[in-house]
Amino acid sequence: MTRHSQYILNPVFLTSLAILLLNDYILKEQFSNWFTGKLSDLFGVIVFVQFLCVFEPKNFKKIIFLFSACAFVFWKSEWSSSFIDLWNISIPSLKIKRVVDYTDLLCLIALVPLYKYNPKQIKFKWRKEIITYPILTITLIAILATSRVKYFNGNIIYVNDIIKLKMNRNEFLDQLTKDHIDYTKDSTYTFAKDTFDRYVLSNIILNMDTIHSATIGVHDKKDKIEVYIEYVTLSEDWYANQIESYKELKKWRKKYNTEAKDFFYKLDK
Repeated sequence: MTRHSQYILNPVFLTSLAILLLNDYILKEQFSNWFTGKLSDLFGVIVFVQFLCVFEPKNFKKIIFLFSACAFVFWKSEWSSSFIDLWNISIPSLKIKRVVDYTDLLCLIALVPLYKYNPKQIKFKWRKEIITYPILTITLIAILATSRVKYFNGNIIYVNDIIKLKMNRNEFLDQLTKDHIDYTKDSTYTFAKDTFDRYVLSNIILNMDTIHSATIGVHDKKDKIEVYIEYVTLSEDWYANQIESYKELKKWRKKYNTEAKDFFYKLDK
């Protein structure tokens, strides 16, 4: 197999792979715009074709380039929708997605000079077999990550803030019941030198969405209470469908942080 390793051990491939990884793992999560999408398509095509050429049987380079072009057209068209739906239903833990945008097909122009490119392998001081396999592994991960729906670990929005209410504990719990909010006393813990009773609340609507639960602490202070809002837990389905970039994650964290505090202040009115 290392006979064709020049296709990945050359400046064009290694630079394209580096840009693809930088774009998909950093730039997309920070900006997630038209430009990062086009970068992903352009360098994804370059990396994908050269990756396949590593396994090229003799005189099959033309077939690989034609196959790659047809596969890209299929992927970027509505024809691939049924395949994507079937894949996501069958393997929900590895959901994939793509945006139908026929302007992305302009990236295929890069295949013309790439086909004529006869890469000269970079000379390494160590054996090329040692570096080839790690690069192939990284490349495969990069190709798969480009189209995979990105999930963020956990669906918890941390608030970590204390608010003071003018009601006592019984009035607070009674108001929760009146608003049809279920609550369960969970445990007792110490925070900021005060003892709080932890409650898990459910059936709460924040930002017009019913969240999975909210975890809070309640501390009695004379005839009033302090409520320590630890975190809210979003429903898995909503979280997976809405949050696909770090930029969106920060936006929703800020929004739910405000919404959670507003929710408890309104109980006191």
